[in-house]
Amino acid sequence: MSSIFLTSLGTSWAVIPEILHWLDSRPCDFYQNHPDYSTLRDQAESYGLCPVDEVWVVTTSGTNLKQLREWLPRWQQQIVLQEFIFPAEDLSGSVELRRFRELVFRVCAKARERCHSGKLWISLAGGRKTMSADMQAAATFFGCDGLLHVLDRSTYKQEPLSSEAEDFLKSWPTEKISRILPVLIERSLRSNPLSPEIIGSEKWSTEDEALTPDTPLVDLIEEKLLESANLFANYHDELLDGAGSTNFLALYSLPKPVLQQLQEVRIGCSQDNLRIEQEISFLRALPKPDLHCHLGGVLNVAQMLQVAGVHQPEIEKNSRLQDWLNLYWRPLIRKKRWVELAQRLGDPKDRWKRLRQPPGINVREPLAICAFLLEFRNFPDELEQLIYGDLLAQETFVQVGIDAYERLGDLQGSGLLQSGQTITETTRILLQTALVNNVYYLEIRCSPLNYLRGGLSATAVVEAIEQACDEYPELTTKLVFIGSRHGDPLTLVEHINLAINLNQKEGSRLVGFDLAGNEERRRPAEIRQDFLPLLERCLQITIHAGETAPAESIWEAVYHLQADRIGHGLKLKDQPELLRRFVDRRIAVEMCPSSNYQIVGFQDSLSPTTKHLPTYPLKEYLQQGLKVCVNTDNPGISRTDFTRELHIAARLSPNGLGLWDIFQLLRNGFTAGFCKREDRQRILRTAEQEIMRLLQSKSLESLL
Repeated sequence: MSSIFLTSLGTSWAVIPEILHWLDSRPCDFYQNHPDYSTLRDQAESYGLCPVDEVWVVTTSGTNLKQLREWLPRWQQQIVLQEFIFPAEDLSGSVELRRFRELVFRVCAKARERCHSGKLWISLAGGRKTMSADMQAAATFFGCDGLLHVLDRSTYKQEPLSSEAEDFLKSWPTEKISRILPVLIERSLRSNPLSPEIIGSEKWSTEDEALTPDTPLVDLIEEKLLESANLFANYHDELLDGAGSTNFLALYSLPKPVLQQLQEVRIGCSQDNLRIEQEISFLRALPKPDLHCHLGGVLNVAQMLQVAGVHQPEIEKNSRLQDWLNLYWRPLIRKKRWVELAQRLGDPKDRWKRLRQPPGINVREPLAICAFLLEFRNFPDELEQLIYGDLLAQETFVQVGIDAYERLGDLQGSGLLQSGQTITETTRILLQTALVNNVYYLEIRCSPLNYLRGGLSATAVVEAIEQACDEYPELTTKLVFIGSRHGDPLTLVEHINLAINLNQKEGSRLVGFDLAGNEERRRPAEIRQDFLPLLERCLQITIHAGETAPAESIWEAVYHLQADRIGHGLKLKDQPELLRRFVDRRIAVEMCPSSNYQIVGFQDSLSPTTKHLPTYPLKEYLQQGLKVCVNTDNPGISRTDFTRELHIAARLSPNGLGLWDIFQLLRNGFTAGFCKREDRQRILRTAEQEIMRLLQSKSLESLL
């Protein structure tokens, strides 16, 4: 590992020791009498300035290097001096200037390659202005750890400074040293994304015989930069338009080989467990949005027990609950009599609802549910078996239908979420899981009026959710209220009124309204009158449509209820004209791969038993330019998380998804968020920077 100091050089060789003394004060504290000494030392530390192993000089044959050759080994004997001499005494015309530029670029490319793991410091202080300009252009293209310069603060009346080698082996007095000031022009200058392709294309010789009148390296770089500029110009209108097919802007500046890798590396095709874990590990590091996540379905079994625990002290003191447990449940659970327990619980279709308010004990919700759950603290696997039954195995949890799927959430959701404590704890768990999976933006869906049976008001429900959100400011979290098609029509209106009232409140997290539930019960056209107050106030709308009902349901959601987004949209492919309208209007489709697979049923590349099922339309939607994104829906019920949903989306797609597709899905989600435009842009920029950082690190290597 080498660290290199690279400079051009003209008539004054002294700029080299003036900078090297700043990089390394050990042999001689040259600047100790400088009036800005403490600042220079602080800057050296904060900038990460460090000693070098080699000094590289690019100059003409007319430059006298005698003093430098004499001084350098006397200052530090182990430093290597490399001289790159242009075969002309001076640069006297445009041809020679361009040939010298060629040499500078070749030397810089060689230095960048040599000190790949070390430091590269480049000086702009040596030689005529064209030399400095060439050095800066090369540094900008190939990158360096710092661009350095030396300011000469001498006045015209003062004698010239010393230039003898002997003078740079000791510190200077204040009146002399104060006339020069080393400065860092720029640090951590990133290389142009094209530079690895240029460096790797061939070894650019710096020998005299290689320096012909031609300038192939400079010509190639200029050609690539022009191509890059044209590429950006070609994408410019599309990027500004924000079409659904536009990916992260910075990706378009990547070298062609990297872009090709992003297209070719496939996710979701391999059955090798190590490869699957590598894919999931990479996906977990990516910044993510989630626009479709129901608070009532986020908990897995372990998390349900954690939430139930918030009421444990109260449960232990409640004699009526203890008697109820001892009479009906505790003996069976502790003696592991699971068959009898299942029989006592009764029909799986409504067994959990009957637990909410046991007759005769008169306790507020959700204490009975919590008490029952806490009896399974030592038996979480058995509780999971009770909830899922035959659907516990992944190969059977497919194409079960919406009713069977929703019953799996009866024990949580409106069962547990009936107190401020359980609502806040559930939200905390959701947000903690989101952060572990690098989620940047999250819209939480909830139906506050469904959580009032424990005595809360609708406003208190929202406050309980927002309390947890306030504890995680690093995650941008918004709320979307859900109204139900199949419930009491008055409850839908009450949810709409609640949304309108909260939307007018300063600082409210509410950003949208959703219509969910059985699509066959009430069609969007029948609900338009109820929705008019939302539309009049321009509240953003997302509608569950086309999950189990035909594409007409999607059409009505868009044309009757003015949906900005559609949840699921699985049947949209059945109406090509409507799909094209979605593309034109940039209406986003929130797909939820796990729940779509489990409810409707689609082919899974890693499950041979699903070959007879239809193809998941996500990839087709992407290819047609539809603004489709991936979401979790009910991660607890589906036994998934924010990362695995991306992997499942790839598994359900024929021949998997390329990384380019994955990035497209992420960007679609970020741009479709219902938050304010300035928040959306901020999050999008941050996500883009993180993706580029990951691509420039070694994170991608495990997938190649």
